[in-house]
Amino acid sequence: VSPDALHKTDVDGVRLSISSANETEAAFNEIIASVKKYKPDATIVGVLVEKMLKKRYELLLGAKKDPIFGPIILFGHGGIAVEVNKDTNTGLPPLNMALAKRIIQGTR
Repeated sequence: VSPDALHKTDVDGVRLSISSANETEAAFNEIIASVKKYKPDATIVGVLVEKMLKKRYELLLGAKKDPIFGPIILFGHGGIAVEVNKDTNTGLPPLNMALAKRIIQGTR
């Protein structure tokens, strides 16, 4: 986790299928070294470790306060191809089930 590395894939900051404490420690050291190689003076707050889930979809869900429209919700297909595919849709809160479904259906 670093304010100097906005996209984890840009800094080779992802490790998958880790199954032991030794592998976790090695992955931690590799990620820190990779971020430092990308940006030597990077501020590193930490490394996020999460349990891997078997999933069918990887989703992006975000929120932002736009100076003109106010709060905006972003939904789309996530993962490493999110910026390549540009398959996202936005909506304005508050959302009910019908409005949320419309945002989802607005994506491929």
